Amino acid sequence: MQYINERRENNAHVQRSPAAIARQQKAYQAFMAGYEADKLKAAHTRFVIEPHVRFEGEVGEQATMFFLDPSGNALEFKAFKDMGQLFAK
Repeated sequence: MQYINERRENNAHVQRSPAAIARQQKAYQAFMAGYEADKLKAAHTRFVIEPHVRFEGEVGEQATMFFLDPSGNALEFKAFKDMGQLFAK
């Protein structure tokens, strides 16, 4: 299997298989389509920050949403359009 090798700014070496990249892209598309947010809205989740896209069209584009857990802790869920840009500036 062929892997994509990356060296990140923090010197972490990452190998991503084509299958892992495809899974990440599929997860991002589902997040962007609102599937996960729709499930949470149907469960009457109160969002601290509604699901939206940050940095659209820029390095680090990501879909994100915030809500509180039952103990009142803020939780952020995000999905990057390209995981290779996770630590990009």
